[in-house]
Amino acid sequence: MRAKAIDTSIDVDIKIMLVNYFGTVAMTKAVLPSMIKRKEGRILCIGSVQGKFAIPHRSAYGASKKALQGFCDSLRAEIAEHNVKVTLICPGYVATSLSLNALTGSGSSYGEMDASTASGYDRFKLAQEILQNVLADKKDVMIAQIAPRLAYY
Repeated sequence: MRAKAIDTSIDVDIKIMLVNYFGTVAMTKAVLPSMIKRKEGRILCIGSVQGKFAIPHRSAYGASKKALQGFCDSLRAEIAEHNVKVTLICPGYVATSLSLNALTGSGSSYGEMDASTASGYDRFKLAQEILQNVLADKKDVMIAQIAPRLAYY
């Protein structure tokens, strides 16, 4: 998302929540019963540093990631007795085409590469760090360059 909240159509807010929040919730609910039955499993969710603190022009995106944070925190407590783990990974900017595909307030494609996205975390290094954190049984992990981590703390 790349727009002020006031300039963003409610349809864009809904679309972002459907993808970033409800997509993860739906998938989790689809696989959770079998994990509980087996008494083992792990739900791995990809949040965002922007679910930890907000920045301008990302209101719907930040809200969707904050909602995911709340879902993961509650779910973790609810299913702990079933030996099903929940890991939330909150990356900072990752060098992908995310900003090219971001939505404007009207719902059109942003179509520009942000400097922060272009210089973001290497996606292969991110994948390795995600795996390391899952194997270490971490619950809530921020994987980001130093500036976002300092801003959070």
